[in-house]
Amino acid sequence: MIFPTEHLQVFPDGIAQTTILRNITCPYCGNPISAQPSNKEHVVGRNFVPKGSLQKSWNLIVQAHVACNHFKSDLEDDLSAISLQPDVSGNHSRDDEALRQEAKRKGRSWNRMVGKRVHESHTNIDLILSTEERAAIKLGITGPPSTQPDRAFALAKMHLMAFWYLLTYDGADGSAGWWPGVYAPIEMAHRSDWGNDRFIWFMREAREWEMRLVTSFANGFYKVAIRKHPSAPIWSWAFEWNENIRLIGFSGDKEQIQSRTVPPLRHDHEFRNTKNDFLRIRLEKSLESTSDVLFAME
Repeated sequence: MIFPTEHLQVFPDGIAQTTILRNITCPYCGNPISAQPSNKEHVVGRNFVPKGSLQKSWNLIVQAHVACNHFKSDLEDDLSAISLQPDVSGNHSRDDEALRQEAKRKGRSWNRMVGKRVHESHTNIDLILSTEERAAIKLGITGPPSTQPDRAFALAKMHLMAFWYLLTYDGADGSAGWWPGVYAPIEMAHRSDWGNDRFIWFMREAREWEMRLVTSFANGFYKVAIRKHPSAPIWSWAFEWNENIRLIGFSGDKEQIQSRTVPPLRHDHEFRNTKNDFLRIRLEKSLESTSDVLFAME
C-alpha cells in the first residue's frame, strides 16, 4: 500500500493495518457528523468482497451518517453480486470453490437494471446477419449480467470520497475534505474488455503521475489507485472490484480534464436485431498481464 499524508508512506504487502478516522464530517455528504445519526462505516463493505477476504486485511473505517451508509449499502448489494459472477463461459478469475459458492449465493440478489435476479440477468441479443446472397442468418449473443453505469459510478464516487478523506485527514481536529473540482468518470469494463482503447490510453496517460493511494487488499479482491498530475490540478482514479469490474476516471479542474482527448470506443460491426433495429457491435479486447500497469506500485 502506498499513500502520502505529510510524507509518502509505504506498507509492505500482507500487513493487516486497519485505518480508523475520527472524522467530524461525513465523507459521503460533507455535513457535520453531529447533524444526523451516524455509525461506524467500513469503506469497503465486508459483504462487498468474498466472505472472509477482509479478515486480517487492511480496510478504512470512517464515521458516516446512517442515511448515507444505507444508500451505499444498496449500491453494494447488486454491484457486489454482479462483479462476483463468472464470465459467459462459467469461469471465475480464480479456481476457488469458496468463490463459486459466494457468487451462487449472491446471484439471488436483485439486479436493479433489468428487474431480475442477478443469476438470471445475462444480456441476450438476437441478431440478423445479411449475406451477399441476401440470405438471413439469425445469431444469438450472450453477455454477463449488466449493471447501470450510473449506479457503479455512484459507488465508485463514494469510495473515492472516503479515500480522499484518508488523504486529507487532519488527526488533530478530525477535519478532511474532497478534491477541488469535478468528478469525471470515463469508462467501466468487465475483465474481458480491460484492454479496450480507453483503458490502454488511461494507463499510458496516468502511468507517471505521482502516486497518492495505490493498494490491493481483501486478498486481492479490491484495488484502488489515485494519482496526481505532476503540475495540473487533476487526479486520476481507478478501481477494481472482485477481479472482474474496473472503473476509471479523473477528478479535479474541469478545464484541465476536458483538455485531454479520451479516445472513442470504435465499433467493429453493424447488424440488425430481430426487431429490424440497427445495432453496433464492438469486440472486447482482453489485457495481457504483462501490459497491466493500472495498479502498479512503482
